[in-house]
Amino acid sequence: TSSVNMSGTKPNIFRQDDDFELTCQTDGNPAPNVSLERFDRETGIWHEQIHRATVSWNKSSFQIWTFKLHSSNLTNTEKYRCVANNSMGSYAISDAVTIEITTTY
Repeated sequence: TSSVNMSGTKPNIFRQDDDFELTCQTDGNPAPNVSLERFDRETGIWHEQIHRATVSWNKSSFQIWTFKLHSSNLTNTEKYRCVANNSMGSYAISDAVTIEITTTY
């Protein structure tokens, strides 16, 4: 089985042109691969985002994945989630994290 939890910097409010990170914590046996998805409000569909993840913690099946993003092409409010799957077919989706992009603090 696999499980996945997601977190962002608190509070999840960033100025335009800020860099920010989203972190996914996973466990599973065998260890899962993780992708990051963003919700498209217009279509109502989650789309995989192409961002390189850094595995900052890796101990047997437990991993922490960090996705570095930039807010320059984001608008107002964005929702992200992590999706984990492994070679045994286990599949898990995190709760969504909402990111707010602002022009002022």
